Amino acid sequence: MLISFKKRLTANTEAVKHQDNLDTGQTNPDTDPLFRISTSHEKLAAKLFSCVNETGLCIFQDYNGRSDGILTSPGYRNSTIFHEILYHRHSVIDNKLEGGNHPIHTFPTVVQEFLEYLIIDHHVLLTQPNSYGYRPLDELHVGVIPMLFTVLEFVLSDDVLCKLSAEACPMTWNKSRAAGACNINLPERIRSVFAKDFSGSDGAALASGGCVHDTVRVDELLKWNAQLKETVVKILDDKALSSRRGTSTILNNMLQKSSFNKETSIVSSKKFQRLIELCPKETLESVNDKGNTPLHEAVLLYEKEDLDFGRLHDVICSLVQHCPSSIYSVTEGVNDTAKQTAYSMLQALDPQRQSAPGQKSADPDKMASLYKTMTLLKHTCIGGDRDRDEKLVYLYGGLKNARNIYLDVTDVRIIDKNFIINLSDRVKFNFDTALEYVSLRRDLTGADYISPEARDINTQERNHYQGVFRLLRTKWSVRKIFHVIVDDLVPFPHTDKAIKAALKPFNIERWDWRKLDICGKTILDAAPGTRELYLQSSGNEAILRSWACKYDGLQKLNQLKFITIVMHADLRETKRECQRLFNRFKRDFCRWRPDMRNSIYLQWAAGLTGQDDGAEDAGSSFGYNQSDQIAWIRTMQPFINFLQGPIKSEIERKMKQDEQRNQDEQSDEDEHSDEESDEDDHIDEDEHIDENRQSVEEKKSSSQDEKEEADARIWRAEKKMECPAYVSIALIDNGVYSAAEDIPIMVGGKSWYGQRNSKIPFRDYFTGPSRHGTQMAQCIYKVCPMARLYVARMDDSMPTEKLTVDSAIKAIEWATNMGVDIISMSWTFHERGATAAQTEAFKRAIQNASSKNIILLSSLNDMEMTMLEEWYPIRLYEVIRVGSATKWGEKTESGNNRRSNYLFPAKDISLPAPDGSGDEAELISGSSVATAFAAGLAGLIIYAGRALSYLSPDDHQRLAIADTRDKIMRAFNVLSGRPHESLPTDLFVGLGAHFPKDPERDADENGRVQVLSSFLNGFQLRD
Repeated sequence: MLISFKKRLTANTEAVKHQDNLDTGQTNPDTDPLFRISTSHEKLAAKLFSCVNETGLCIFQDYNGRSDGILTSPGYRNSTIFHEILYHRHSVIDNKLEGGNHPIHTFPTVVQEFLEYLIIDHHVLLTQPNSYGYRPLDELHVGVIPMLFTVLEFVLSDDVLCKLSAEACPMTWNKSRAAGACNINLPERIRSVFAKDFSGSDGAALASGGCVHDTVRVDELLKWNAQLKETVVKILDDKALSSRRGTSTILNNMLQKSSFNKETSIVSSKKFQRLIELCPKETLESVNDKGNTPLHEAVLLYEKEDLDFGRLHDVICSLVQHCPSSIYSVTEGVNDTAKQTAYSMLQALDPQRQSAPGQKSADPDKMASLYKTMTLLKHTCIGGDRDRDEKLVYLYGGLKNARNIYLDVTDVRIIDKNFIINLSDRVKFNFDTALEYVSLRRDLTGADYISPEARDINTQERNHYQGVFRLLRTKWSVRKIFHVIVDDLVPFPHTDKAIKAALKPFNIERWDWRKLDICGKTILDAAPGTRELYLQSSGNEAILRSWACKYDGLQKLNQLKFITIVMHADLRETKRECQRLFNRFKRDFCRWRPDMRNSIYLQWAAGLTGQDDGAEDAGSSFGYNQSDQIAWIRTMQPFINFLQGPIKSEIERKMKQDEQRNQDEQSDEDEHSDEESDEDDHIDEDEHIDENRQSVEEKKSSSQDEKEEADARIWRAEKKMECPAYVSIALIDNGVYSAAEDIPIMVGGKSWYGQRNSKIPFRDYFTGPSRHGTQMAQCIYKVCPMARLYVARMDDSMPTEKLTVDSAIKAIEWATNMGVDIISMSWTFHERGATAAQTEAFKRAIQNASSKNIILLSSLNDMEMTMLEEWYPIRLYEVIRVGSATKWGEKTESGNNRRSNYLFPAKDISLPAPDGSGDEAELISGSSVATAFAAGLAGLIIYAGRALSYLSPDDHQRLAIADTRDKIMRAFNVLSGRPHESLPTDLFVGLGAHFPKDPERDADENGRVQVLSSFLNGFQLRD
């Protein structure tokens, strides 16, 4: 049907004016070029939709050969021939289908063929907007789907481009080339347009079925493809579009419910994937008028029902794969979804979170897809390269309730299953189901590696790492590990069978199992999804050849992107020979994987040496005996035992009672709710039984991803069941060695060790060497064994400096985010050791912690005879300065010239060996020890106050808990015998008679609560 040109122009005033000129004779339609072009466009479109005797190619050749440029010239409203064909198509639909609600999903054959040739020759017209600002593919996106995907299918994939760009056809590597056919798949239309000119029957046969490299003008094709891709990127980019009008991109408009309708949608997962592949990053991160990115729009479709949720998950996979950073984008709207990530949206949509009695079960296909998508986003986050804190905030909403997403253990002992079990008794592991990496390394000297020595089969377990990975899978339900770093450069490394059994369940993506000359088949079987590969080579030519083999070599790792070979020169071959063998490996490997020509690297193995903790001072050693404890601690010991024993038991008993009461109340509410539901809905009992049975069946058949998320929710619920009296202390130092004596469980920690230099291996907060921090933890636990210890390990990896200011700032910020009660800092740094920016950042971190009522304690500098005002953090008002004293309360010699707020006994303190060796104890002294004791005492006082508050709320109304800087200083003043001191200076916290000598006997006479009340009353803490 020919549409009236005059009627279509009525919406444009300039066009109406021009038409009036035509009607009045002021403009001659025979000579007006715009009128002539638009009329020709209209007639051509009508011909295409009605023609049955001509092909689309014939019509295209006829019009394309004209000198008047009808195909490339715009008409009225700046409309192109693409606009006109789409206008005509919609008018045909409007006349054939009632209401125009059922668009034709394909073009007629003649139109489709014409469009294909038009796109090949004149694709640039697709970027030209009409006078309303619309490009051809911007209007009525559902209606233009056939044209859109015709354009997208013509853009060659990277894989095809790589094969086309090869100097010779990849098939020529085969000595017996099969029938000369090339495995490059080109669209037939493109192949015909760019075909070489052949004459004769043999040439025609070759042109129709021969190798693409022989039959196609490859250089011209590559140049044209680059131009077409540039056009497509402009079409899909939102910059030009948003500058003219505030509407969504083509991609955003495609992410609608209709695109995923099970019955009517024509957009397959493959087509969506191609669309997303070609979208620039700016488009994938752009927001629409609702404040949502394409990923948000896709996730919100889980609110709908009766969709193809499998296809929806595939589309989300493509969105995330091509723009991983989009998972961190937050909505910019003002409704309930504002400031949400796609992951938090999915958590809110989780049917299990929204389930209620009597609610209809969710669609199992929808639930399976939703949980797969949640796992996808979580894995993308954990496996990405963002800062770890940013990952934890994304997954858990903050750092305080975050789970562990890595395991990094370095120790001189053999790391096996029993080692990890014992470690978990000291370190509170709460692993996620996916881990960023697992690193298991031995602290051995270079001579201990690889050197031949006898092995006692009866005492040494060869495959000890296998038990560690089995434990991660069985005890902590870890299902995914992205990166493994395992030291296996020993005389008797793990067997290939053990390595495969250890790693195969985890779908490893970054392989760094350090075993010399490992079999390539082992990697193929254990981690077929490897993307980055680190190999250890002795220069064994046979192994290097096997790695490059076509049939069983590493080229069969389809996801592989990078290879690094670490050569151990002179172990087997000379360095020169190793270099030659590496070059040969690279050449042979790239025959099968030309895409990795620039992604294969060589490194030379360096000497592996252990690190000494020599930067720390160690006291002299002597026999350790519990009876040698200083009098200061002995004074408190009965009360410490009282809190650890009877009071802790009383709290646990009350917690159980409260929990049982809450369960009973919840049970009554549920029963009442069920009765109301029965009355309102008249649900038959048999129907309930069937529904419950069906629910159980669905749960049994749920995917592993669903189970993982359920485990995570259970863990989060368990986190809330904590002792109401607990006190948390952050120890900022150089870590705490978990195997040392007198170190109970550490509930959390973070390490910045080695972050300045990527060549320095990372050490976690619970690994050695960490003599100083371990001793500080031992001191804290001596005074407050009930403390929940958070350990922040600063970066002291460089021998020239003990710590970095940047890591100190991050440690304080982390401890603040953990919501601790006390921060203990047994270290200082000089003002000249920090830049102005670092100093300001450090001050802000301290001030922020203080504003959260965190008690900050820091030691004086015992080694430097300098001014107090030159050292941080002790120069800051918010920090309580602690100095060392003898057991009689006298200042030690090192502290004579400096002024602290309080003095604590810290002279010749006996502690167990900090390396866990069981050797003789050591004597330590100094303000560092005093600060740890001060932190422990503050923690003990806070714990006692919270215990009283929980056990006897009435007493709590009369007393205040000493959980702020001012209140703990008031308590220290009382213990120093100077309760009204406003500016405490060098006050010795001697305890006096404040601690009861026999609190258990007092409790038998007056009750446990009264003992606590009397103890706290003496601090004069009433508000």
